[in-house]
Amino acid sequence: MRACVICGIEEDLMYCRECGQELGEGEYCRNCGAKRFAALEEELAKKKGLSKRARIVLIANASVCLVLAAVVVYAFATARHWTKVDVPEQPETFHTETYETGKYIVHMDDEPVCYVGQSWQECTNAYIAEYNRECTKPLGYGSGSESKAGFQFRSQARFDNPDEVDGFLRPVANFKFYNPSEELCSDYKAMIEDMQSKGNQWTYVGSLGDWGHLYSEPQTETKQVSNNDYKPAVTHEAVCYLGFIGECE
Repeated sequence: MRACVICGIEEDLMYCRECGQELGEGEYCRNCGAKRFAALEEELAKKKGLSKRARIVLIANASVCLVLAAVVVYAFATARHWTKVDVPEQPETFHTETYETGKYIVHMDDEPVCYVGQSWQECTNAYIAEYNRECTKPLGYGSGSESKAGFQFRSQARFDNPDEVDGFLRPVANFKFYNPSEELCSDYKAMIEDMQSKGNQWTYVGSLGDWGHLYSEPQTETKQVSNNDYKPAVTHEAVCYLGFIGECE
């Protein structure tokens, strides 16, 4: 008997696949006349066909996997990393505060310091007390009083100034900005010195001038103070793959 092993079953070749009778040495079954190896050849053909299709499927699956792997590698290699803003930055804001500079602005009122019939020396001392109380403070730039008396006093001094040309003072090299408080105190001091040079202890006040009492107020300025409300932007690192996968702009 021809020996052949298919799928590990040798006994299948000893019996007819059609009628089940035991086969002899011939090529055909003595009972039904069926060909001895017809079914086996068909089965081998089927298994051969299945193996070919399996190889095709395997190759196709492998190709798809390679393509997918290549796409993944390309996606990671060309990924774009960027910073995404979740909460925008909050800029710092400021408010204006007023503060004292430590200096003073001096003013003068219209009330006379002295009175008619008062001792000249006593009146002079009253003016000195006014000056010492207000004009010895640190003087700041500000809208101090432009006294009428001071203007008249300086006007008279101008006409007596030998450096004056046609009613105007010559330009000075060391020019400084006009400070009303300093000018007022300077005029007040010059007035006191003028009184000291003209009067004595037996002289009395005959008339009142335009010089009044001095008073001062603190000089103030403004400054910008932070509200301490600055907040940085809240961000995170984003990644975009292939231009459309992940977080893309």
